Amino acid sequence: MIAYKTREEITKRCVVIIAESLGLLETDFKMESNFEDDLHIDSLDYTQTVHRLEKEFAIKVPDIQESKYTTTVATIIGLVWHRCKVKYHLVN
Repeated sequence: MIAYKTREEITKRCVVIIAESLGLLETDFKMESNFEDDLHIDSLDYTQTVHRLEKEFAIKVPDIQESKYTTTVATIIGLVWHRCKVKYHLVN
């Protein structure tokens, strides 16, 4: 079982992981920030960030269609939340 039980806890932890992975402060981005356009990261940084999220929550984030790293922070956090919710039977 994971230590995070609510959507808020999971979101907060995801934000920390994303910031650490990209060498940013948590205040350097918003939920609607686009990884490629706003944060200017490449596919390798994106992939490494997703792997850190997968490891932290013991889940597998599904690949996002062809332009996977042009998605937003909110999209990735939503995918993590959904996977945790299903795997660990969490409720909002």
